[in-house]
Amino acid sequence: QQQQQQQQQQQSQQQQSSSNGTSLLDFDLLSSNNNTDDNSKNSSSNATTVTDTSFLATLSPSTSKQPQQQPQQQQQSDMSSPPPLSSVTISLSSIVPSSSAPIHAYDDNGLKINLHQAKNSPHPSMVVFVISFLNHNSVDVSNLNFQAAVPKALQVKLQPPSSTTISALNAVAGPQAVTQVMIISNPSKAPLRLRFKLTFSKGAETVEAMKDISDFSSSA
Repeated sequence: QQQQQQQQQQQSQQQQSSSNGTSLLDFDLLSSNNNTDDNSKNSSSNATTVTDTSFLATLSPSTSKQPQQQPQQQQQSDMSSPPPLSSVTISLSSIVPSSSAPIHAYDDNGLKINLHQAKNSPHPSMVVFVISFLNHNSVDVSNLNFQAAVPKALQVKLQPPSSTTISALNAVAGPQAVTQVMIISNPSKAPLRLRFKLTFSKGAETVEAMKDISDFSSSA
């Protein structure tokens, strides 16, 4: 009888477990799978958020804080005090010409001098000009010396010219040229005024000239 009772109890337990459809082992597996799914969902949602953030930052840099600070930093650098003019040196190859018409500074004794304003500048308070010397003479121009002066509110620096000798006019290639970079510092934004003194030799003749330039409107 006891054996029959035990068999009946085992049969009733099997029927209950079959009615539940799972065992304790099955519950453990289901629990671990559910956790894995939840973790995968959380990780996938986090990955999506990170991806979206980097994607937005790539497409629209203005959404990140760093690019928003760049204009402010640029404005601060623009408003900073200009560097000493003596320490500024500009290579001719780095100069970008502006669309302004050149200023005709001199045209006499077969020599033409034009001032070409540059588009770029090492500081907002500085103006850069490229001076071009064109020789229309049938003889060489030598000992070229160009000196410049400005009012006290301004400062001027002349870099060495590309040459002090300009070859004679070539009937095929046209007039030969020499260039010189001039930098004017104007922190007070005063009207530009320039006085230059020119000396050069044309054959056996020595030429001297002095002239004022006060109209820079074409280069504004």
